[in-house]
Amino acid sequence: MVKYKEVDYKAPSTRWPLWVIPFLVVLLLVLIGLFIFITVGAKQSKCLIFDCQQPRDKVMERPAGLSDDVAIPSEEKSDKHGLEMSGENKTERAHHKESLITVHGEVMFDVAPQILPPNSLLKVKLEDVSLMDVASVILGETLVDLSNYSKTKNLDYSIKCKKPSVHGRYGVSAVLNVGWRADEHSWIKRGDFFTDTSYPVIIKPGVEEYKTDVTLVRYQ
Repeated sequence: MVKYKEVDYKAPSTRWPLWVIPFLVVLLLVLIGLFIFITVGAKQSKCLIFDCQQPRDKVMERPAGLSDDVAIPSEEKSDKHGLEMSGENKTERAHHKESLITVHGEVMFDVAPQILPPNSLLKVKLEDVSLMDVASVILGETLVDLSNYSKTKNLDYSIKCKKPSVHGRYGVSAVLNVGWRADEHSWIKRGDFFTDTSYPVIIKPGVEEYKTDVTLVRYQ
C-alpha cells in the first residue's frame, strides 16, 4: 500500500516588525512639517513655489500731451551702495583718474656731426630730480634709431607718461650712443653725445603738453 505525504498548501504568514508602524508615522509627520516650513518661507519672501516671477524693468512712459522734442529725464546712476552720486563726488572721481602728459621738443647739437654710423641710438629721458644726493627716478623715456641720420633734418623726440605732482622738480636729459647700444655696464663712451645739464620741465595744473628743446655736446 502506497503512503502519501500530506503537503500544507497554505501561504506562510508574514508579520511586520512592531517598530515599522511608529517609524512610518514619524516619517509622515516629518514630511508634513517640511512641507509647511517650505510653504511659509515662500510666502514670507512673496514668492510661492512654482509661481515666482522676476521683476520687470521699469519703463517710463511719456505723459499725454508732452511734445516729442522734450526729453524725459533718465534716472541718475548710483554708486555700488545704491546711493545717488552728487556732482561733487563725480568731480572727485574724475580727479582721481590717471592723466597723461606729453613732453616733446627738438634735439640739437652744439657741433652737429656730418654722418652717424649704423646702430646709433638716441635716448631721451624725463626724470624726477626732486631729491638731492639720490638717483633720479625715470618717469618716461624714448629711444630713437639714428642709423639714417641726416644733418639737414631736425631731430625731434616725444615722451608720454603719467602726470607727476606739480610740487616736484623734473628735467629732460639725453644721450646719443654713436654706433653702439648702451647696457647696464656702460652708458656712454668717448665720441658720444649727451646733455651736460638737465633741462627743466615745470608741471602745471591743467596742462598736458610741454615743449622742451635740448642740446647735445660731444663727450670727450
